[in-house]
Amino acid sequence: MQLFLFIAVVIMIVFGSIHFQNQDLTVTIKFITWTFEQKSIALILAVPFAIGMLAGTFIFVPPWLKKASLARHQKKRIHTLESELAELAPTAAEEVEVEAANEEAREEIS
Repeated sequence: MQLFLFIAVVIMIVFGSIHFQNQDLTVTIKFITWTFEQKSIALILAVPFAIGMLAGTFIFVPPWLKKASLARHQKKRIHTLESELAELAPTAAEEVEVEAANEEAREEIS
């Protein structure tokens, strides 16, 4: 997480330095039928970068959410199994006591 924050800060510094060094430089962009005139070069660089970040988010977030959901489900299942085991543990101890009593009874009969 800290690495991503560091990379984001570096990218912001790069965009800021491009903007402040080229404030008087403007660019006209034509895309299909749209024409964007007199836009800052920093804006021209920042918009595609932001679109790429958004696209990356749409690609990487769903698998992450699926893994997080699976992890929550597994934690709940573990908790349920541990509580069932805790309920069964005294019963198992009682069975050991009963078995020991049965063995004593067998020895007395023999």
